[in-house]
Amino acid sequence: MTLTKALPLLKNPINIDIVGDGPLKAQLSWFCEQHKLTHVVSFLGSQDAHWLRSHAERYQGLIAPFTIAANGDTDTGPLVLKEALALGLPIITTNLDGCREILNLDLGIMVDRDSPEQLAHAITRHQQQTHKALLKQRELGYRHVMQFFTANIQAKRLSQWIEAL
Repeated sequence: MTLTKALPLLKNPINIDIVGDGPLKAQLSWFCEQHKLTHVVSFLGSQDAHWLRSHAERYQGLIAPFTIAANGDTDTGPLVLKEALALGLPIITTNLDGCREILNLDLGIMVDRDSPEQLAHAITRHQQQTHKALLKQRELGYRHVMQFFTANIQAKRLSQWIEAL
């Protein structure tokens, strides 16, 4: 909901594709209808990895405003951020622990959770970046994920933690 609440705050509107199907889809769709956002928000449903790889080039970035669910659940190691970095997408997300472990300020923008105002400001900052700066961010993101988050590297890290016990 944070993203859809941030959209009306933008001076320069953007188009958003929401990929995935989840329990909030009906609520998000209703919000978009009520706030006349249906012309800028598209619900694409669940898509496989092949679709994501073949469509990544057309996107200027990933906006992933993670939050903590009412039951306390949180995504502590957001795979979607690693996938976006591997695809060379700049990221705007929240500063939750898992996100902070993956990103640094060269790779994306982090905002407080549940803050449409901060998210709108971050989107505006992203829009103001030069093409050259965005290309550099894409390259840095790709290199970062390949250096720290491949399956091999993650397995070695986990093995080291287990051996340390």
